[in-house]
Amino acid sequence: MALLALAPACGFKGSGGGGSTGDDGGVVDAAPVCFGQMIPICFPAGAVPTTPRVLGTTDIDTDLMGVGSACDSNSDQQAKYCVVTGAGLALMPGAMLSAHGTKPLVLLSTTTIDLAGDIDVSSHHAGAQLRGAGANPTGAGACSFTTAPVAAAMGGGGYGGSFGTPGGNGGTSAVSATGKGIPGTALAGFPTTLRGGCRGGDGSAVDGSSGAGGDGGGAVALVAATQVKVGSSKINASGGGGHGGAMGPTAGGGGGGSGGMVVLDAPMLLFDPQSRLWANGGGGGQGSSPGAPAMTGADGGESTNPGGAAPGSSGAGTGGDGGLGSTSSIPGGFAFNAAGMGAGGGGGGGGGYVHAPGASNTGLISPPSSGP
Repeated sequence: MALLALAPACGFKGSGGGGSTGDDGGVVDAAPVCFGQMIPICFPAGAVPTTPRVLGTTDIDTDLMGVGSACDSNSDQQAKYCVVTGAGLALMPGAMLSAHGTKPLVLLSTTTIDLAGDIDVSSHHAGAQLRGAGANPTGAGACSFTTAPVAAAMGGGGYGGSFGTPGGNGGTSAVSATGKGIPGTALAGFPTTLRGGCRGGDGSAVDGSSGAGGDGGGAVALVAATQVKVGSSKINASGGGGHGGAMGPTAGGGGGGSGGMVVLDAPMLLFDPQSRLWANGGGGGQGSSPGAPAMTGADGGESTNPGGAAPGSSGAGTGGDGGLGSTSSIPGGFAFNAAGMGAGGGGGGGGGYVHAPGASNTGLISPPSSGP
């Protein structure tokens, strides 16, 4: 296990213990105890986690609180994040930790985190986990940055979602040369809070139903007071693929969702050479093909490793193919215009953010590590 990064973090901001005596003889409440520099999370002095925790294969609903929930109810960030805590926290070898819900996922240890299994907060166009934890934030301006995206029209393909890098343009249909979806600009600077990526734009239909945009990738942070050790593990926060346009009508494909966010926040970070962290964009969906034979457009794909771009859809028929999802610092790919009488494809989703200081190998992480 090679030491690749050594960066300062807050660790404890306040001291625990019982109350102290003030000048007037009264009892002064102890200061809260806080962890993390990038994602600061605090606990009342009497509620700091004290029990070690070992996680196996599990799926976490980040919106579930109270009895049966994995989310700690004592942190000052419980309304914003699902914080899974331990006084030492480990993910078993071969285990898969997945998470869904509106809140991002935080794994927090008062000592160390030892990651031997995989974490998946990515989104998918099909399957059990359609939307990763914290994807598609809906607050004011959360996915509308300097320049807002333009929706597709007249059978054009939807835009790819933008976040860390811009998404790709949708393609045009045979009906109109001006109806493609156009993505908004990427976020200017590293996010100030842990959050998921942005949804791709829906395609447009002249009649019938168009392809829906893919969901943005989710968000996860690993926060430890002393050290995070990542073994031969995968942490995936990539965006979902856009859906293909419906059979028969002139229906554009949906744009791919942008990648989400992965943050490692500890004084010391250790990476196995086989570890992989990525938040790539989803591939765009294919436009439909009217006529004989009528064909539904194929769905866009999703990224399965840091260097592997999510494939844009490429089915049979005259519908335009979808654009590739983003990898590294490359924007989402432009979709193809329709051939014949087909509809336009959806643009590829833009990339998200990874914060893993010292991990500069392009085969290890995508996009490259960044920070505020």
